[in-house]
Amino acid sequence: MTHSEIAENDDYQSIRRMPWSARLSALSLVGLLTTATLMWASPKSFAAFAMDQPYTKNDIVIAKHPNRTIKLDFARPRKGNGPFPLVVCIHGGGWTSGNRKQMHEHMIKLANMGYAAASIEYRLTKEAKFPAQINDSTQCINYLLDNAEKFKIDPDKIALFGGSAGGHVALMLSEVQNDIASKSLPLTPIHGHICATVSLAGPTNLTKKFSLFIQGIVDSLFNDADRTNPATIAQDRMMASPITFADAQDPPMLLLHGTKDEIVPFDQATDLMEVCRTKNVNADLIAIEGGGHGGGGKTKDWENGFAKMLKFLQEKLSS
Repeated sequence: MTHSEIAENDDYQSIRRMPWSARLSALSLVGLLTTATLMWASPKSFAAFAMDQPYTKNDIVIAKHPNRTIKLDFARPRKGNGPFPLVVCIHGGGWTSGNRKQMHEHMIKLANMGYAAASIEYRLTKEAKFPAQINDSTQCINYLLDNAEKFKIDPDKIALFGGSAGGHVALMLSEVQNDIASKSLPLTPIHGHICATVSLAGPTNLTKKFSLFIQGIVDSLFNDADRTNPATIAQDRMMASPITFADAQDPPMLLLHGTKDEIVPFDQATDLMEVCRTKNVNADLIAIEGGGHGGGGKTKDWENGFAKMLKFLQEKLSS
């Protein structure tokens, strides 16, 4: 399936309007973060940050490619000298669409909670093939870490937070760090310590078959020439799968996934959890019963899931 065919496909257009490309169905992710925050956070400590709009710096140029300029947005509490733990927000969109602005409001919400936060972006599949998405994200993160004093960031307290394709990127970033040198991977290491990773409905095993249309999107990650060689495409899919790199050295991870996800099947989460159990990885799965790709199911279940997610971040970034 060509990029033009993907872009013109009615299913694709509906997916672009779905959760991690813009909203969680009729639910706003920002609204869920707000509700979840009030469910567990100390009202006194939260109010201390929420009274002031955070400091923000937008449209920071990270890299210029012939077909794309990569930028990031940044926010942190206006008061306080830090250093603040950093939460990196990574947008979804099936690797074929989206940009950092989709996660901008979530970044602001996290800054209001006392974190430094960044919304980053990466080249899409029409602009560059895997592993560009991983290396672009790393370059964004490393820019902030290399300027940690300027941005008042604690480089030893980093969390990654992504949805759908962004969840895949977040998991890849966290799980490959211990393998880059030992396995000579074509990836750049992160210049800091990842303490936690949250994936919202992110693909974990690209070696498995998806529905016909979604399979076309997954395949768009890889070079067209490779698709004619079954051995090569199998190797490509394996090396682009977070499940391949899961081991006991990985930072703690939390998966949030709907049991009726029609885009990224629920077994993408359960398969990774099974590997994590066998390899003693600190991982947990919050299953949203009846939930789809970021929506569906009961609103209360999503709110509880996000409350647990925020508690998870707070625990891992404050220890």
